[in-house]
Amino acid sequence: MRKNSFQFLNEDLPEELKNFFYALGGTPFFLFFLQVLTGIFLLIYYVPYYDSAYESVGRITYTVSMGWWIRGLHKYGATIFIFSIFLHLIRTFVTRAYSSPREFTWITGGIMLFLSLGAGFTGYSLIHDQLSYWATRVGTELVESAPLIGRFLSMLIKGGERISQFTTLRLFTLHIYILPLLLAIFIFTHILLVRKYGVSIQSEKKYLLIPEHLYLEVNIFIFIFTALTLISLMFPPEIGERANPFRTPSHIKPEWYFYPVYFFLKLVPLKAGIIMLTAFIFLFLFYPYVEKLAEKVAGKYAPFALRTAGFLLTLYFVFAIIKESLD
Repeated sequence: MRKNSFQFLNEDLPEELKNFFYALGGTPFFLFFLQVLTGIFLLIYYVPYYDSAYESVGRITYTVSMGWWIRGLHKYGATIFIFSIFLHLIRTFVTRAYSSPREFTWITGGIMLFLSLGAGFTGYSLIHDQLSYWATRVGTELVESAPLIGRFLSMLIKGGERISQFTTLRLFTLHIYILPLLLAIFIFTHILLVRKYGVSIQSEKKYLLIPEHLYLEVNIFIFIFTALTLISLMFPPEIGERANPFRTPSHIKPEWYFYPVYFFLKLVPLKAGIIMLTAFIFLFLFYPYVEKLAEKVAGKYAPFALRTAGFLLTLYFVFAIIKESLD
């Protein structure tokens, strides 16, 4: 019985998983724990009050011993965490690893992506400098534009008509408790599903999950951790001017991972854009089933057309991120 209970530790994996592009699944897992550990340190010094948050972030950045490093690991680590999930989903899409019986594995991965975006937004909102405040204000106004429940969600996030102490506490609760808990649940579920259904790649050459694949993933994490430290040394995190609700900055932009949405909403009417984005989220999350349905209704070439559309959409994401980064 004991041998069967731990049989997954002796699992054979296809040799292709030694390729970094195929080994991306473990990277978000390790980076999530880095975010949790650095977040606990920041939590010791951060004060989640509207009038004190800005000073506490400044104290972490400029006064607390090695605070700049921990904040750098947390800030840049969040970027790599989201980026690694993006890459993992792209690899899954390209190799059609979402095919039966792995449809729900895709859905949990998609939910992880949106939860990580939520964590990025709420974390950025807690800094309380000018860009942070106005990015939060723009973000909540976009939520309010959503049909039917937009105003309710906006009021729920802000705790009223405007950004205030209630907003800070609610975003803090989301960032520190609710989103990490949900991420942990979906990461655990995702790993269980991968272990249950295995990987979609088939190969005659095999190697062991433990210790060989674990060793590979740890080496990837050590490389990323070293890179994050070097980035923090070269570009130490800073804090801008204190938030001023009565003075709008000349240039407001979200974080890079929201650039595709930001660019898209500049091209279309706001209400129509929000509806289209909402539809896209549902199509994206349930894409494996959408592809099956399209094949039944429109024939065998429908999946190819959908995957071509997905490829073009990926190119759009890259284009929008580069364009907004250069503007």
